[in-house]
Amino acid sequence: MFRLTNRQDFCGLDAFQLICRYYEDDRLIEENEMDIPETAGGQVSELKITYPEISQKQPGAQYTVHFIYQLRQQEKWADAGFEVTRSVFVYHKEERISEPAINHPANLQVQEKESCILVTGKDFTVAFDKVRGRLDQMIHQGQEIIQQGPRLNFWRAPIDNDMYILEDYRNKYFMHLGHESVRDVTWKVEASEFIWEVHSFFGTTNSSWYYDITSRYTVSSDGKIHVEIAGIAAGRKENAPPMLPRIGVDMKIDKQWNQVSWRGLGPHENYADSCQSSYPGVFTKSVDELFVNYVVPQENGNHMKCDWVSMNNATGDSLLCRADEEVAFSASYYEDSDVEKAAHTIDLEKRNYIVWHIDRRQNGLGSNSCGQNQLDRYRCKFEDFSLGFTLSLEDISKKSIVEIARENG
Repeated sequence: MFRLTNRQDFCGLDAFQLICRYYEDDRLIEENEMDIPETAGGQVSELKITYPEISQKQPGAQYTVHFIYQLRQQEKWADAGFEVTRSVFVYHKEERISEPAINHPANLQVQEKESCILVTGKDFTVAFDKVRGRLDQMIHQGQEIIQQGPRLNFWRAPIDNDMYILEDYRNKYFMHLGHESVRDVTWKVEASEFIWEVHSFFGTTNSSWYYDITSRYTVSSDGKIHVEIAGIAAGRKENAPPMLPRIGVDMKIDKQWNQVSWRGLGPHENYADSCQSSYPGVFTKSVDELFVNYVVPQENGNHMKCDWVSMNNATGDSLLCRADEEVAFSASYYEDSDVEKAAHTIDLEKRNYIVWHIDRRQNGLGSNSCGQNQLDRYRCKFEDFSLGFTLSLEDISKKSIVEIARENG
């Protein structure tokens, strides 16, 4: 049942047509126009909808219904067919099929050098830094795909609404100076997997509060990398800031992988307290299109509630991120520091790589430049967190990234 309210803000309901579209991820299943009943001003009508029959639901697929209000005929302020508003709901999400584990031959080769470990399989090499405890790079068929692996990051380029807290962020909490201190690094090979585990502390300069971090990377013989990061809020918690800009990681990847697809909120940027105009679905944009060109450069281009994100190149390859739980992401040609230092967008110069953020959560935007700061429920706080995802290289020349992402990877 769907409720329809006539507020009579600028014209009657008879000026509109209501289009219902049903999607299986990005595939349109059915479209029809619904009759809008006569509804007096300030009154509510109920419309009954029937979901389309699907003979075989696809494992891992998400099914959505779009209610789209369009102008029935031309008005002085817009053309016929103009979309006035859209509401989207997920009415079904099919589980992925759990397949039995396959024992691959233990064909991983592990080479230990003075400061690094090289893990090599068919067509790929993953390098780990023994000193800093990091995944440094991933090479596939001789091409460097990941130029810098996941790095913990709690900072974002300040937004206009940070105006009153920026001084504290920088000079009281030193939020822009986060760094990781490695306590212990271990690694082992079990069956067909290489397991890398790091215990570290992550904090900011001169702070008494910090995160106790356990990071675990599992490299499979087929080249998949599963990342698990668990953070325990530790130290003098009473001295921590009331809000963190973000909790997540960022990576540097080759600039050729500049086409982005995701299943989550879109099509435009969205944040915890600024997402009502976004809706769930499958979207594709270039890295350039993800960038929001504010007059004064600041944090931009975030997308929430994603269960997968892929970075694709022009030759039919994809670097796919499947999230253990929903994540937020952004992808840009600029580092946070580039955006922070620029007074205008003309000051920005593209890097020779793409910065890919995968966040567990990010702080809301608030309205502090002309109103109140972030409401409590939208704040990113100094609390325990976990972040998990799997990175894999996929061939999308014969099968779409949507079909691949549905599979139980």
